[in-house]
Amino acid sequence: ISSLADAWPLAHGTQPHEPTFRLFDSRYGPEPICCDFVFVSANLRRQVRIVRVDGQTRVSDHQPVLLVLGPD
Repeated sequence: ISSLADAWPLAHGTQPHEPTFRLFDSRYGPEPICCDFVFVSANLRRQVRIVRVDGQTRVSDHQPVLLVLGPD
């Protein structure tokens, strides 16, 4: 597992993760938090182009995380 990297900082540097849980429902806690991540293997790190959270959908209590990979 040590060879896996969190894709968010690869795309966003030091910007904090966007919240992915409790955006529309505070039943499990008062504040939105990030608890959904996408991890990539070492050979994909340079291919991470976009990591985005869909903060609008209410289909689930977790927000979808989109990962776009591109060529080196």
